[in-house]
This record gives sequence, C-alpha cells and structure tokens, in this order.
Amino acid sequence: MARADLAAVAARVVTEPERHAGRVYELVGERALGSAELAAAIGGSYEPGSLGAAREAITAAGEALPYQVPMLVSTYSAIAGGFLDGSGIEDNALRTLLGREPRPALEVYKAAVTG
Repeated sequence: MARADLAAVAARVVTEPERHAGRVYELVGERALGSAELAAAIGGSYEPGSLGAAREAITAAGEALPYQVPMLVSTYSAIAGGFLDGSGIEDNALRTLLGREPRPALEVYKAAVTG
C-alpha cells in the first residue's frame, strides 16, 4: 500500500481522536502482489529459489547476526506459504478510513522503484 495512504489515515485518526479512541484498525493493501508480478512490473523476471539457497545467501553476505538467519528464513517461508498475503484480515479499515479507494499497490511499487 502507499505510504501516502497510510499517512492520510493517520492524519484522519489524529484529527478526530474522540471518534477513534480505544480502537485498533487493521490496515492492509487490498491486493497481494507476488514476486513474479513485481519483477514483471519493472521489466525483470523472477525465479523462485529454495529456502536452503536463501539461508546460504544470507549467511554468505556476512551481515546478519546469528539469530537473524533463521528469523529471515522463517519470514521467507511464511511469505512462500501465503501467510503474509493479508487474506486473513477480515476487517480491513484502509478504504473506510481513507474515504476513497486506495492507490493501486502495483503503481505505487513501480513509481518507488523506477523513481
């Protein structure tokens, strides 16, 4: 989702504190984007790799602390399994709090990457 959309939601909430007091909102993009789609949007391609290859690449980079390697591989695993695609969010308040349709995530991504 667009940072500007999140900023607009935050502005709306802080300018009407009595209306939002004590509430918790789920804010997620309305459409999950996959790696192949993201690569294609900027003229690239995507070849999925294995978790073992991801672990090796993270370790070989030498930048990660020991606890970060399994944490990152676990995150990659959750993404590959579809657990972070937002489909489990039943009460997405983004559109309601924006008062309009959110910016299309793929357009936001392309603008951010291609500048």
